[in-house]
Amino acid sequence: MKITVVCDAFFADDDFAAGVQELVEKLGERGHEAVTVCLDETERDREGSLIVPGLRPVGNSELENAVWDSDTVLIMTPDRLGRAAMRLCQSHRIPVAAVFSLKRGIVSFRKFSAHSLHSDMMALRHFYDGYLQYADAVLYPSKVAQDAFEAAVDVQTQGFVPEDGSAEKMLDCVEEMLNAIHI
Repeated sequence: MKITVVCDAFFADDDFAAGVQELVEKLGERGHEAVTVCLDETERDREGSLIVPGLRPVGNSELENAVWDSDTVLIMTPDRLGRAAMRLCQSHRIPVAAVFSLKRGIVSFRKFSAHSLHSDMMALRHFYDGYLQYADAVLYPSKVAQDAFEAAVDVQTQGFVPEDGSAEKMLDCVEEMLNAIHI
């Protein structure tokens, strides 16, 4: 399966980036053709990476080509590039999975609202309405996170949760999720 993994930025010393890189490598070892699409120039020399130039990825031909050339897309971050990829997948009817990243989803919204239970609920609803509702499947860190999010937005998603926190179980879960949405 051809998989495009979209992540807005990588940072060489970041645990999240290392996890994404390992995921892409492991998918390759399992016979998938995986490519990473990011905005971060530090990844320019890494094999299998596509750098989308500039900070305005909407309409960017490199992103469009990567998405169009995929069997499925896995979006790791709900930031600018991730949201642009989600819109492209929706318009091209390409199966898309998203990693549930509550912290990243709320952080950008909190800049505009005071911290309270009401603003958290609004942020969750905004995160779902503006992004997560378009995903064919969602990878959650835990069943508790899935249940809490779905209760907060009053929607049931096609969620996947790894059996435990091990890298192998996470990879199994990602592969199961991508196979489930692949046409």
